Amino acid sequence: NSNGYHISYVKNQEWLKYTVNIQQTGFYHINTRYSSIQTGGKIRLFIDDADVSGEINLQNSLGWLNFANKNVENIYLEVGTYVLTVKVEGNVEFNISSLEFIQSTDSPPQFGVLSADTKDDEQTIRLILNHPIDSQNLQVNQFDVKVNGISKSIESLQVDTNNARVILLTLEEFLYH
Repeated sequence: NSNGYHISYVKNQEWLKYTVNIQQTGFYHINTRYSSIQTGGKIRLFIDDADVSGEINLQNSLGWLNFANKNVENIYLEVGTYVLTVKVEGNVEFNISSLEFIQSTDSPPQFGVLSADTKDDEQTIRLILNHPIDSQNLQVNQFDVKVNGISKSIESLQVDTNNARVILLTLEEFLYH
Protein backbone atom coordinates (compact mmCIF):
# COMPACT_ATOMS: atom_id res chain seq x y z
CA ASN A 1 0.00 0.00 0.00
CA SER A 2 2.89 2.35 -0.71
CA ASN A 3 4.56 3.91 -3.71
CA GLY A 4 8.00 3.38 -2.18
CA TYR A 5 8.30 6.86 -0.69
CA HIS A 6 7.95 7.80 2.96
CA ILE A 7 8.22 10.78 5.27
CA SER A 8 11.30 10.36 7.45
CA TYR A 9 12.12 11.15 11.06
CA VAL A 10 8.84 12.80 12.04
CA LYS A 11 8.79 13.93 15.65
CA ASN A 12 6.63 15.44 18.39
CA GLN A 13 4.33 18.32 17.35
CA GLU A 14 4.85 17.85 13.62
CA TRP A 15 1.77 17.26 11.47
CA LEU A 16 0.64 16.32 8.00
CA LYS A 17 -2.57 17.44 6.29
CA TYR A 18 -4.41 15.77 3.44
CA THR A 19 -7.72 16.25 1.68
CA VAL A 20 -9.75 13.03 1.84
CA ASN A 21 -12.98 12.17 0.10
CA ILE A 22 -15.02 9.61 2.07
CA GLN A 23 -17.27 7.76 -0.38
CA GLN A 24 -19.50 5.95 2.13
CA THR A 25 -20.49 6.66 5.76
CA GLY A 26 -19.48 3.93 8.16
CA PHE A 27 -16.73 2.48 10.29
CA TYR A 28 -13.26 2.05 8.83
CA HIS A 29 -10.05 0.32 9.79
CA ILE A 30 -7.08 2.60 9.23
CA ASN A 31 -3.77 0.90 8.59
CA THR A 32 -0.68 3.03 9.24
CA ARG A 33 2.54 1.83 7.62
CA TYR A 34 5.57 3.06 9.59
CA SER A 35 9.12 2.25 10.70
CA SER A 36 11.04 3.07 13.86
CA ILE A 37 14.04 1.93 15.85
CA GLN A 38 12.24 2.61 19.15
CA THR A 39 8.86 2.06 20.76
CA GLY A 40 6.98 5.17 21.81
CA GLY A 41 6.06 7.01 18.63
CA LYS A 42 2.45 8.19 18.61
CA ILE A 43 0.04 9.69 16.15
CA ARG A 44 -3.51 10.94 16.37
CA LEU A 45 -5.85 11.37 13.37
CA PHE A 46 -8.24 14.31 13.04
CA ILE A 47 -11.00 14.96 10.52
CA ASP A 48 -11.71 18.70 10.31
CA ASP A 49 -10.04 19.21 13.72
CA ALA A 50 -12.08 16.50 15.51
CA ASP A 51 -10.17 13.49 16.86
CA VAL A 52 -11.28 10.29 15.10
CA SER A 53 -8.70 7.80 16.33
CA GLY A 54 -7.55 8.56 19.85
CA GLU A 55 -3.86 7.99 20.51
CA ILE A 56 -2.20 5.43 18.21
CA ASN A 57 0.95 3.91 19.73
CA LEU A 58 3.68 2.71 17.38
CA GLN A 59 6.17 0.00 18.32
CA ASN A 60 9.78 -0.64 17.36
CA SER A 61 9.80 -2.08 13.81
CA LEU A 62 13.45 -3.14 14.18
CA GLY A 63 14.89 -0.69 11.65
CA TRP A 64 14.36 2.53 9.73
CA LEU A 65 13.60 0.64 6.51
CA ASN A 66 11.79 -2.28 8.12
CA PHE A 67 8.16 -1.12 7.83
CA ALA A 68 5.36 -2.46 10.00
CA ASN A 69 1.60 -1.96 9.97
CA LYS A 70 -0.47 -0.58 12.83
CA ASN A 71 -4.17 -1.17 12.33
CA VAL A 72 -6.76 0.88 14.24
CA GLU A 73 -10.24 -0.55 13.98
CA ASN A 74 -13.71 0.92 13.72
CA ILE A 75 -13.15 4.62 13.16
CA TYR A 76 -16.40 6.35 12.21
CA LEU A 77 -16.26 8.49 9.05
CA GLU A 78 -19.09 10.27 7.22
CA VAL A 79 -19.50 10.85 3.48
CA GLY A 80 -17.84 14.03 2.32
CA THR A 81 -14.60 15.82 1.62
CA TYR A 82 -12.57 16.66 4.71
CA VAL A 83 -9.13 17.71 5.90
CA LEU A 84 -7.34 14.76 7.50
CA THR A 85 -4.61 15.85 9.92
CA VAL A 86 -2.01 13.40 11.21
CA LYS A 87 -0.52 14.82 14.42
CA VAL A 88 2.73 13.35 15.70
CA GLU A 89 3.04 12.96 19.48
CA GLY A 90 5.62 11.48 21.80
CA ASN A 91 9.40 11.80 21.95
CA VAL A 92 10.36 9.09 19.45
CA GLU A 93 11.10 9.77 15.79
CA PHE A 94 9.71 7.43 13.13
CA ASN A 95 8.96 7.19 9.41
CA ILE A 96 5.47 7.14 7.88
CA SER A 97 4.91 5.45 4.55
CA SER A 98 1.13 5.39 4.10
CA LEU A 99 -2.37 5.40 5.57
CA GLU A 100 -4.89 2.93 4.16
CA PHE A 101 -8.66 3.19 4.80
CA ILE A 102 -10.54 -0.12 4.71
CA GLN A 103 -14.30 -0.19 5.26
CA SER A 104 -15.18 -2.38 8.24
CA THR A 105 -17.51 -5.35 8.07
CA ASP A 106 -17.35 -5.78 11.88
CA SER A 107 -20.17 -4.94 14.26
CA PRO A 108 -20.04 -1.29 15.34
CA PRO A 109 -17.83 -0.76 18.40
CA GLN A 110 -19.19 0.01 21.85
CA PHE A 111 -20.07 3.69 22.32
CA GLY A 112 -17.38 5.75 24.05
CA VAL A 113 -15.39 8.98 24.41
CA LEU A 114 -12.25 9.32 22.27
CA SER A 115 -10.94 12.53 23.76
CA ALA A 116 -11.89 15.78 25.45
CA ASP A 117 -10.53 19.30 25.54
CA THR A 118 -11.51 22.74 26.73
CA LYS A 119 -12.45 25.62 24.47
CA ASP A 120 -10.74 29.01 24.69
CA ASP A 121 -13.61 30.44 26.76
CA GLU A 122 -12.51 28.19 29.68
CA GLN A 123 -16.14 27.28 30.38
CA THR A 124 -16.84 24.84 27.54
CA ILE A 125 -15.66 21.24 27.39
CA ARG A 126 -15.67 19.47 24.03
CA LEU A 127 -16.23 15.69 24.22
CA ILE A 128 -15.35 13.79 21.06
CA LEU A 129 -17.18 10.46 20.69
CA ASN A 130 -16.47 7.41 18.57
CA HIS A 131 -20.10 7.38 17.25
CA PRO A 132 -22.51 10.12 16.31
CA ILE A 133 -25.09 10.75 19.02
CA ASP A 134 -28.83 11.36 18.94
CA SER A 135 -29.16 14.74 20.65
CA GLN A 136 -32.85 14.23 21.48
CA ASN A 137 -32.00 11.90 24.36
CA LEU A 138 -29.30 14.03 26.03
CA GLN A 139 -29.91 15.54 29.46
CA VAL A 140 -27.58 17.69 31.59
CA ASN A 141 -28.09 15.32 34.55
CA GLN A 142 -26.44 12.49 32.56
CA PHE A 143 -23.07 14.24 32.93
CA ASP A 144 -20.86 15.00 35.92
CA VAL A 145 -17.89 17.32 35.53
CA LYS A 146 -15.29 17.32 38.29
CA VAL A 147 -12.28 19.60 38.60
CA ASN A 148 -9.78 18.40 41.20
CA GLY A 149 -12.50 16.17 42.66
CA ILE A 150 -15.05 18.99 42.98
CA SER A 151 -18.26 18.79 40.93
CA LYS A 152 -18.96 21.74 38.64
CA SER A 153 -22.50 22.76 37.60
CA ILE A 154 -23.31 22.38 33.92
CA GLU A 155 -25.21 25.30 32.43
CA SER A 156 -26.01 23.69 29.08
CA LEU A 157 -25.11 20.95 26.67
CA GLN A 158 -25.50 20.60 22.96
CA VAL A 159 -24.37 18.44 20.11
CA ASP A 160 -22.13 20.37 17.73
CA THR A 161 -24.21 21.31 14.68
CA ASN A 162 -21.25 20.51 12.39
CA ASN A 163 -20.36 17.14 13.91
CA ALA A 164 -22.76 14.74 15.66
CA ARG A 165 -19.76 13.09 17.37
CA VAL A 166 -19.04 16.23 19.41
CA ILE A 167 -20.84 17.24 22.61
CA LEU A 168 -20.28 20.73 24.01
CA LEU A 169 -20.75 21.05 27.79
CA THR A 170 -20.84 24.64 29.05
CA LEU A 171 -20.24 25.14 32.76
CA GLU A 172 -21.83 27.82 34.96
CA GLU A 173 -18.35 28.93 36.12
CA PHE A 174 -14.88 29.01 34.60
CA LEU A 175 -12.95 25.77 34.87
CA TYR A 176 -10.03 27.53 36.52
CA HIS A 177 -10.06 30.45 38.94
